Amino acid sequence: MSTHVHASQTEPVKSESSDIRAFFRDGAALGASAMFTALIGLVGWLLAARLLHPAQVGHAAAFVNGFLLVAAIAELGLSQAAMRWLTHAGSLAPRLLRRVYAGALASCLVAAVLWTLVAPVDRWSGLGPVGGRALFVVAALVWMLFHVQDFVLTGLGAARWVPVENVGFGIVRIGLLVLLADRFGALGLILSWVIGTALCVVAVSAGLLRNAHRATGPGRLPTRREATLTAGGTWFAMMGTTLLNNLVPVVVVARYGAATGAVFAVVWLGLNALDVASIGFGNAAVVRLRGGSWRMFGQAARRVLPLFAGPLLVAGLLAHPLLQLFGPLYAAEGQTMLRLVVSGALLRAVVVLVAAVHFARDRVGHMAALHWASALSLVALAGVAPTGRGLALLGAGYLVIQVVLAVLAMLDLVGSSSRERGDGPLRTPRAARRR
Repeated sequence: MSTHVHASQTEPVKSESSDIRAFFRDGAALGASAMFTALIGLVGWLLAARLLHPAQVGHAAAFVNGFLLVAAIAELGLSQAAMRWLTHAGSLAPRLLRRVYAGALASCLVAAVLWTLVAPVDRWSGLGPVGGRALFVVAALVWMLFHVQDFVLTGLGAARWVPVENVGFGIVRIGLLVLLADRFGALGLILSWVIGTALCVVAVSAGLLRNAHRATGPGRLPTRREATLTAGGTWFAMMGTTLLNNLVPVVVVARYGAATGAVFAVVWLGLNALDVASIGFGNAAVVRLRGGSWRMFGQAARRVLPLFAGPLLVAGLLAHPLLQLFGPLYAAEGQTMLRLVVSGALLRAVVVLVAAVHFARDRVGHMAALHWASALSLVALAGVAPTGRGLALLGAGYLVIQVVLAVLAMLDLVGSSSRERGDGPLRTPRAARRR
């Protein structure tokens, strides 16, 4: 009797310990991939700042963020949905991928054409109206394919290749930038992105097709209703993060000018890296951690926030010399903003982790509210802030917004945790029960 009780008491502890280790391992892999990718990206922008005039960097940054935004919006949540569907598609995986890619490509083509009708992509690229618009459409399409590939690799059990793919893309892009920037200016920076992405898409697609055709056994494809609910809900929730990361730099270039926009783009790139790393840990928490909302958040926050605190402190203390690497203009206009942004970045990580807990507990509406509140408030700030105050005002606004959102997110988490206590600490989300 005593032995039986002891075993039943220790088993959950072992299981929880394994879950936490798996969470940290997966989250660290995704987070490290994001950080290495961002580091290579910063090296690329550093080279661009050395090789090009700030106005050229600003124009290229607006063009790049434009097609990143269009591709993210137009994939309609199909990438994350495909990752989930592939786990039970079996021998139907090739058919599923054909449908996913066809839908995403068609949507992206329409969205990219519409964007070229309202954004000055010809001026940003230095090409004429026809050439600039054609290049933008191609850039959006290849980036959408590149974005979807990461999730497809994960769904096919080949997630270990995602960091390799992203780091390889960064290295190729830097090499192309060195070759093209001096001759083509801003267009060379844009082409380094487009050509580098296309090469990676071609290289990875062959492996994807091979892995998909190896899948065997009976499979199941989602019904139209299931596909709409899964992809549509995920797409709407994550659009807030997409707008935050990619639309804000475009607004800054439009209002502050290309040179100041280049400074903002460098600071924003570092912040985006932290955002992607936070989301990576959040995704790992969704998959690996169990228990009530407050318990899940505590397990994740105790391990994630200390990892971010050190690099953020260093970035704040060394803001001037770090930005000086890009040039005097970057240090003069960006150091105050960088210090303010890193002060709010840890609070942003708190908001992202709370959103992930809501997703794990099947509260997609709460997750969407947090992401959209962040995006809309910062887009509005960039759109109405007096430009005469420079980027420091944007940094101060970012800090204030993150303080407010972190407080609201924690209050929401406490309320949600209190409401679910009646169902027990291991209440199963509705989505999991349906499965």
